Amino acid sequence: MVYVNPPNGDDPSLAIQMAEGRLIHLEQIVSASGTRYGWPSDGSFREWWEHQGTAMLNRVDAENDEITPIYRNCVPQE
Repeated sequence: MVYVNPPNGDDPSLAIQMAEGRLIHLEQIVSASGTRYGWPSDGSFREWWEHQGTAMLNRVDAENDEITPIYRNCVPQE
């Protein structure tokens, strides 16, 4: 995961992640708790959500909001 913060502050922060054999570009989106990034892709919504030291990557179906976990309990590596 690589995080990009634009210098002008006008654009949302971005995250770029290698997942499922390809790069996924995510924009920071609203979260009730933690930091959340998402981007619609292939008819479904990818969501990277960091909260209290762990993170998860989910695929959310655009039609029925069904959540499919891709990665769970991710922690930073030293």
